Amino acid sequence: MVLKKLKAGMTVYRVEKTTGLHRFNGKWNTWTIYIVEVDAENERVLATSNGRTEWVSKHIWSRWRLKRPTD
Repeated sequence: MVLKKLKAGMTVYRVEKTTGLHRFNGKWNTWTIYIVEVDAENERVLATSNGRTEWVSKHIWSRWRLKRPTD
């Protein structure tokens, strides 16, 4: 993900693999994230997910996806 592609009002997706008690029981989870503001000077994004708004640094927003993954 590139910071130039992110705009206020966009919806992006965070995809991560979570595991249970055993590593072989992992599954992929997707979260919807709404972008409120983009701070290009400091390379951070103000985003909201699950009712919580926070500033997100580059090592996190660089892994977000523009398209929702298909099942």
